[in-house]
Amino acid sequence: MKPEEIKERFDKYKALILKNIETELYRNDRYDIPFCLALFYAEDNSYLREIGENVRITDSYFVLDQEMACIVFAHTDMNDAYKACQNIINDYGFHNPEQRLYAGVSEVERFGTDHDLIMRALYALDYAQQFPESTVENDNTIFYKL
Repeated sequence: MKPEEIKERFDKYKALILKNIETELYRNDRYDIPFCLALFYAEDNSYLREIGENVRITDSYFVLDQEMACIVFAHTDMNDAYKACQNIINDYGFHNPEQRLYAGVSEVERFGTDHDLIMRALYALDYAQQFPESTVENDNTIFYKL
């Protein structure tokens, strides 16, 4: 994806994502409680509904459009969110071996901004989409692009 396409996605999804992470941002600012934002892109959008059925009650799941969805992993650090995304992708691959599901994950930073959190997740998703197989990438792999 070109930088202008990432910016378009950011502009398109920012308000919806911010609405859904507002509580977690407050908890992080006030109590230093971590959370992660995961963006999913699916070639087969029928699976996006199934993802929402498999998240924890404490997590937030919402669909951004036909091809993209988001999970907010509350009280979760990067390692656990990455594992959860990998489990979702593995389950997807088991049921849809010919289709691809990609994920980009970012963790809130103590003095970071909501803008940075969303952009890092978008860049991680973009990086994941460069691979021929379903994969998840975290924001550690994309810091050089910011």
